[in-house]
Amino acid sequence: MLAALRPELEPYKWQAETLLQFGGFLDPTNLAQRTLPTTNNPFLLCFPAANGSGKDLVLIAAFAVWFALKGLKNFVFITSSSYEQIRSQTNPHIRDLCNVVNKRLGNIFRSVENYHVCTQTASEIKLYVTDEAGRAEGYHPRFGGEMALIFNEAKSIDEDLWSAYSRCTGYSYWLEISSPGGKSGHFYDSSRAAVCYPEKPILGRYYLRHVTAYDCPHIPASHIALTKDRESKEWFDSSVLALFTDYGQSNPIKESLWDSRYSIYPPTDSRYAIGGDLAAGGDECSFYLRRGPNIVDELHFRQKDTTVTAEIFDTKFHYVKAEPNLIVRLDDGGVGHAIIDNLVKMGWVIQRIHNQAAALNKREFLNRGAEMYFHLSRLLAGRLINSLGIRDAKLRKQITSRIADNLNGGKYRLEPKKDHIARTRESPDRADAYVLCYSSYPLIIRREGHKESQPTMQKLSLEEFEEQLTWGTLARKLSYGNHTGKHSYIRRI
Repeated sequence: MLAALRPELEPYKWQAETLLQFGGFLDPTNLAQRTLPTTNNPFLLCFPAANGSGKDLVLIAAFAVWFALKGLKNFVFITSSSYEQIRSQTNPHIRDLCNVVNKRLGNIFRSVENYHVCTQTASEIKLYVTDEAGRAEGYHPRFGGEMALIFNEAKSIDEDLWSAYSRCTGYSYWLEISSPGGKSGHFYDSSRAAVCYPEKPILGRYYLRHVTAYDCPHIPASHIALTKDRESKEWFDSSVLALFTDYGQSNPIKESLWDSRYSIYPPTDSRYAIGGDLAAGGDECSFYLRRGPNIVDELHFRQKDTTVTAEIFDTKFHYVKAEPNLIVRLDDGGVGHAIIDNLVKMGWVIQRIHNQAAALNKREFLNRGAEMYFHLSRLLAGRLINSLGIRDAKLRKQITSRIADNLNGGKYRLEPKKDHIARTRESPDRADAYVLCYSSYPLIIRREGHKESQPTMQKLSLEEFEEQLTWGTLARKLSYGNHTGKHSYIRRI
C-alpha cells in the first residue's frame, strides 16, 4: 500500500519489517508464508522507540489506513494519554494518508476531526483521548469485521485506564507503541513477557522490538555522539537506545545505586536493629534484622490474625529481644497499630513509624517516608552500607520503584502506598521494611582534611550531600572508569 500511495517515504528496515509482520508475514525474509492474526491469536506488540523515530508517520498511520481498506466493517481504535499527541501528530498523519487515498482511488474516505470512515468498506478509524477510567470504553469489533487497538505513547497511560481497556474483547491487533518509560507499569510489564526481536513474533504472545536512534538514518550521528557525551547514561539509554530506565523517575534509590559494587567503610554502628512493615491479609508482613551495616536475618509471611502475627514476630526474633540498645521500628499505619500494641504487651520496646507522618527535617521533606528513603540512598551512595548480600529480586524491584516527588513547595513526599500499588501492581512491603531497618543507621560524611580513621558527623541537606558527591572527597573516592564527579556518579544515581 505504501509503495503504491507514498513511494517517496522509502521505509527504513525496521519500519518495513514491522509493517510486513502486521500484514501476516511474521518472518519478513520469507514472503511465501503468511499467517494473519485472529481474535484467538492476536498480534500483541510492545514497541519502545527512540524519540523522533517516525512511529506515528509510518507505523500507526499506515497500519490504520491499511486496516480500514483491507476488510469490511473493520474498526481501528487509537488512544493516547495526550490530546496534543493525537491532535498534532497521530491524526494529521492519518488524515494526510486518507487524502492521498482519495486522490488515487476516489473520495472513499470521509473525515471529521478525529474520526475517519472508509465508505467502500464501512470501516472506521477512531482516535480518542481520556484521562478518566470511568469514561474509558470497552470496545468490541463490529459484526462481521475485525478490530485493532493502538495505544500511542503507552508509557503515559495510567494503570486504571489499562484496567478499563482490558474489558475490550475480540481484537486481532493490540499494539503498544511509545518512547520508553521507567521500569514499572503496564508498558514495562508487557516487555518483560515478550518474545524479543530478532526472533519472529508468536501470535498470542507479546512481541518486543526496541528501535534505537541508530536505526533511524534521519537522526544525525553527530547528534547521537553529542548526546552520549553530554547526557547521563540513563538519559542516553532511554532517549537513544529506547531502553526502559530510571531516567525521569523520582526514585531515591535507583537500580544503578542498588547494584553498585563498592566496598564499604568500616562500620560505625554495631547495634541490632529491626525494621518491619505490617499487614493483615493479602499483603506481606516483612521484617529485616541488621547488626551494624549488615542484614543478618529476615522474615516474610502473610497472616490475617494480628495476634498471631505478633506471636510469630516474638518467636522469630526473641533471641535479640534482650540485646542492649536494640532498635525496633515498625510501621504504625493501619492494622500495624494493633500488632504493635500486642508486641508491647509481650515486652518489646517499639518505635512507631508512619511513612505519611511529618518529617523530622521539615525543610526538605514533607513526610517521614521520603526522609527515610533518601537517608538509605545517602547511606548507599556514601558506601556506609551496601546491598551486595541481598539477592532478593522482589526487594530490588520494590525498593528501586518507590517514588518520591518534590511538588509540594519544594519538599520531597513519598508516594502513598495505594498509589504505588496502582502503578506497579505490587505492595512495597519488603522495601518499606528494609528502609525502616536502616533508618536508624548513622549517616557519617568524611570531611576534607580528616583521616578515614577519624570520621566526623555532619548534618547535611540533600543539596549539600549531592555537592559533596559531585565535587568533594566522596566524588573522587566514588569515581569509576575514566569519568569522575559530576559527569558520572551523581548523575548515574
